[in-house]
Amino acid sequence: RGYGRHLDVSADLMALARFPVAVVASGTKLLLDVTAPREALESLGVPCVGFGTDRFPAFYLRENPDAESLLDARFEDAGELAEFVASELTRTGRGVLVCNPIPETDEIVRADWDAWLAEAESRASGSAGRDITPAVLGALHEVSGGATLEANLALVRANARLAAQIAARI
Repeated sequence: RGYGRHLDVSADLMALARFPVAVVASGTKLLLDVTAPREALESLGVPCVGFGTDRFPAFYLRENPDAESLLDARFEDAGELAEFVASELTRTGRGVLVCNPIPETDEIVRADWDAWLAEAESRASGSAGRDITPAVLGALHEVSGGATLEANLALVRANARLAAQIAARI
């Protein structure tokens, strides 16, 4: 994968190091370098905590296949998570990444994901540079019959719900 040989992390990571904001996310799409964002956040001093998970999730999959991507803390209760977030934002003036895995009922089966990704990469093989990721994502939507879009919608709803629970308690 050409996109695995180059640093490909979101510019938003720098904002987390500069501003006291909590971001709820479902991890990194597995077609990108899953480890790099976690390592970048660690280097920037941004805590990454999990809601119902010990590992940095992999977007469509609840469990990241990269065993090295452990989180700094795990929370099971939204109230306790909100207390931590409020304290950390005040203490450091930096952001906090709250990792919230896709709901179990909406997770894509790993074997399906692997097959779809291989097909999507094949279809997007003519793409280069920053066009690779959008091409692969578009092909994934096609080969999955829309399942990746449905999973995306489910994780957005779950993340918005958790973010609202945190915000209501801060």
